[in-house]
Amino acid sequence: MSEQAFVLPVWDTINTAWTKVSGTKKTFWAAIGILAAIMFGIGLLEGITEKAWAISGFLQIIGNVLGYFLQLGLVYIGITRAKDMPINYKMLFATFDLQIALRLVGLYILQTLIFLIPVIIGALGIMLYMTDNIAMQGFGVILIIASGICTIIIAVRLSISIAYVLDADEAPLAAIKKSLAATNGNVWHLIGIYLLQLLILGISVIPAGIGLIWSLPFLLICYGMIYKQLRVNT
Repeated sequence: MSEQAFVLPVWDTINTAWTKVSGTKKTFWAAIGILAAIMFGIGLLEGITEKAWAISGFLQIIGNVLGYFLQLGLVYIGITRAKDMPINYKMLFATFDLQIALRLVGLYILQTLIFLIPVIIGALGIMLYMTDNIAMQGFGVILIIASGICTIIIAVRLSISIAYVLDADEAPLAAIKKSLAATNGNVWHLIGIYLLQLLILGISVIPAGIGLIWSLPFLLICYGMIYKQLRVNT
């Protein structure tokens, strides 16, 4: 007799993540402040060297790479907090470990290749929609809709592959396989959690953005909670 698949609890995940925000806001915002300062500095240098297009272009590439790794450093802090382990702002730079950095780059490339599938489908749909044939236009609309649905599903199924690299030190392909296995049967629950996160984020922005003090750490911890529960119960 097969075991029943684990069903990710939407409300419990949200509530637990919210309770873990307490006592961590300073750490998260110290890390966010460092990230913002670094990105501002690079942006300033880009502006100064704007006429020297080669230097400005190089700085833009550096900024994009640094921004990517630093944002994932924030994600790592959220995962660590979700596991009830001590956190500090220095963990922002955990992704600059050479082995982890290389695996994150490999994961990024693999994910990009996977997302090319719905992109190609969508592009074909747009091309057909722009023809003068009504039947082809109808088929084009179907392909565009299918592309959108596929993109959402793929994004959800691959959503915790980054966590497997950051926390479990998995290789890119293994991280993708484990993310697919862990999210199996929980697509709608994950979509529900992500929509609630967007709602909470939207509400937190309304009062002059003051609510972001709580909501940004919450979003990072909630991602960690999702990964923690799906990994343990897979």
